[in-house]
Amino acid sequence: HLDLGNRERAVEAWRGALGGDPRHAKNFALVGRLMMEAGLYEEAVEVYRSGRMHEALYRPMTAEIIRLERLLGDPEAAFRETVRLIASGPALNVGDVKLLADIYAESGRDERLLAIADSAAAESESARFDIARAALLLEAGRYGEAERYVEGRGALADREFYAFLRYLSVERRERGERGFLAFRRKVLEAFLDLYPESPVAPEVMISLAESLREEALLSDGGVGPFERALETIALVKHHRLGGPFRERAAILEAEILLDDLHRPREALAAIEDAGVPLERSSTRAEEIRMAALVRAGAWEKVERRAALLEAGGDSAKAAVGLYGRGTASFYRGDYEEAVELLSSVAERCPWSPWANDALETALLVEEALRGGTEPLDRYRDAAALAARGDIAGAADSLEALIERFPSSPLRPRALFERAELDMRSGNGERAERGLETIAEIYPLSDLAPRALELLARRARGGNPRRAEELYETILERYPDDPFLERVRRDYISLRRSAGKEE
Repeated sequence: HLDLGNRERAVEAWRGALGGDPRHAKNFALVGRLMMEAGLYEEAVEVYRSGRMHEALYRPMTAEIIRLERLLGDPEAAFRETVRLIASGPALNVGDVKLLADIYAESGRDERLLAIADSAAAESESARFDIARAALLLEAGRYGEAERYVEGRGALADREFYAFLRYLSVERRERGERGFLAFRRKVLEAFLDLYPESPVAPEVMISLAESLREEALLSDGGVGPFERALETIALVKHHRLGGPFRERAAILEAEILLDDLHRPREALAAIEDAGVPLERSSTRAEEIRMAALVRAGAWEKVERRAALLEAGGDSAKAAVGLYGRGTASFYRGDYEEAVELLSSVAERCPWSPWANDALETALLVEEALRGGTEPLDRYRDAAALAARGDIAGAADSLEALIERFPSSPLRPRALFERAELDMRSGNGERAERGLETIAEIYPLSDLAPRALELLARRARGGNPRRAEELYETILERYPDDPFLERVRRDYISLRRSAGKEE
């Protein structure tokens, strides 16, 4: 009939294959698909609606209806169907919540859709619509309002609350603003207050520690959040169900101690006294161990450990040993040896995640040596002081390099690292001046887009328009930047929070 151009008779013939007999339930799916392929979208919607009377087909049929309503450009109809999908399930489905938020975004954040969700919540005895409404408010960047829907959710089953946490984990990869991170942290804390003995509580504790760390890195809040993260990790170790998560907890603890709090000896202890075999994270554990030994100035232990790793037959760990020896040579002031060892990492282990960093450092040191060793000595002193946690001393050493050696190739790096130290110590104004200097005076440096990105992140909370302009500068000026996708994601997230369409 379709081949003959008789659309009505084709639809009538298809409908003849349908009926209320459960044995023929699959016919609805087949007929609906055939109608879709023929471009008969509205007719297919009606078939799928009829097919939902078969309980086993309710969810797949509703999913097809939602897809078709979106194709037909009717976000309100798609939204209503998604609300029905959420209400019909035995438990909250994180995919349904994501779908609801996506449709809300497609509608231009139509306030009528929020009203539909509110009505569904009023009719439902389940608290899952509080979670759904929170997700919609998150999409709009209305974090304070979203918090009200997840506070004290005693009526929400722990598995449904956990589904929402998984949803937030997915969203975290797309949203970097502080408001979202603070909201996510509060939801993690709320879950642990309600369900401290849940089987997933140790996993949630680790997520909370990661969230505290991430917030701290985006703020000038000092060491307090990092210490809180360590306290949360300690809870994992002592939780009766924490066994499967102790390896991950040990690695996270060591990373915070080493990279954020600059306590290399404690980081080393976290690895060596983990209490569980670090099998799945063995290479990462060796990276932390080697970095901690280098930063602690334990040169003999560096050499012994590197010899073991390089002779052990594991190429990834051998690269760690070689990189560790090169870094130790730099810290000791043996610059020519450092250049040789670090260059060999790139030559012998080009697949290693350390290869690019090793080559970049080798080239930088080699270039800087042409101007004498004094600028390198200043830079090396700063690195050693920072590794020991002496932030003020490290910043002073970098300041001396910046002021006394304005033509040194180390100057852009010194400006950038001093800005990072200033942010840790709360000197945000000087940090921003340093980053602006890199972007203006050294626009061809690899650090220029990173400086602009840091400035944009700092501006997001108080001056989102400036942040948007900074992101646009990176996208336009540095199309080959290796971190461009991250910049683009943060830029889109910022615009979404401001209610701008892409």
